Amino acid sequence: MNGHVTEGGSGGFDNPHWKLGAEAHFSNSLELQVTVGGSSLLYRPNWVPPSAESISLIEGKGLLRTSFADFYAGQFLLPWGSEGLKEESELFFPRTLLYEKGLFPLRDIGVGVTALTDGFYFNIAAHSGEGGGLQVYSDN
Repeated sequence: MNGHVTEGGSGGFDNPHWKLGAEAHFSNSLELQVTVGGSSLLYRPNWVPPSAESISLIEGKGLLRTSFADFYAGQFLLPWGSEGLKEESELFFPRTLLYEKGLFPLRDIGVGVTALTDGFYFNIAAHSGEGGGLQVYSDN
């Protein structure tokens, strides 16, 4: 669980980044992952209205492993370079302004395929462009 403290007039915690998840392995080839957390972790694009919800589905992904590639579907981190594939806890610096200003969505609903074979890697995903965000709780 992560959070950050703001300075100035607001004081206290401002928009804490937190998430809680579970992962299930049904066999060697089938996995399900679900994560809920603070809506700020979605990094929704600026062309989508901001979420009024404080808690959202951050990731919900099904993964099918085969001998030549892995297929996934659901809401997941989009493969926009190395930063897009890293969880918040893996980052050395905060997300770049491309995500902070809403120029790229970070997580979205879609499908993808990835493979690592003989030193070659690819990760291709198709997504909705909406920035995901199924809301699970409202504090209104």
